[in-house]
Amino acid sequence: MSRGEACCRYLPDFLGTVLDEMGRAPLTNLLGKAGAPGEWSDPDHIRSLHGVEAARVFAGLQRALRIYYGRGARGSLIRTGRALWERLLGQAPLPLKVRAGVVRASPTHARLQPALGLLTGLLGVGSGDITIRRVERGLVLQDRASPTTLGQSEEYPICYVTLGMLQACTLWATGVESDVEETRCRACGEGACEFEIVYGG
Repeated sequence: MSRGEACCRYLPDFLGTVLDEMGRAPLTNLLGKAGAPGEWSDPDHIRSLHGVEAARVFAGLQRALRIYYGRGARGSLIRTGRALWERLLGQAPLPLKVRAGVVRASPTHARLQPALGLLTGLLGVGSGDITIRRVERGLVLQDRASPTTLGQSEEYPICYVTLGMLQACTLWATGVESDVEETRCRACGEGACEFEIVYGG
């Protein structure tokens, strides 16, 4: 599965989450000020996109928000990511809802890694695009499919939406906020985006 195909599944939900927070007219205005197409605020247009084009718009929307909000973009996009996790989980297909029930029924200490696997399923990425491994301090999630970084070049990690989803996912699974940090990013020239997750901080 390509980066575009992986993104296409949740791009409309991402836009819906942003619209819930700020409304369509303010988003259209924001896009114009950031030099992005106003049609990116149109849910019908967004639903018509597929493949690499969907990934390009997903990355472009986040770039426009980063440009507009400047230093405040990190917090805003993390909040969007947290809300996006709740949205995706709430409308998950039955097999994933069953998996979610199994995760929540497990002992607390055994929930974190299966919960991250559930998030991978909600994002609809291909096998091997996202891997999870244990390290001394906790877990590392490695994302080789990150559509956020498509066509982006920055000096700092930019996957704030993913960061927010990971924060919300780990809190949902364990009831405790975990420390989540992006330590590598494709936008910085790395081969993959990596997130270190330390249970309970």
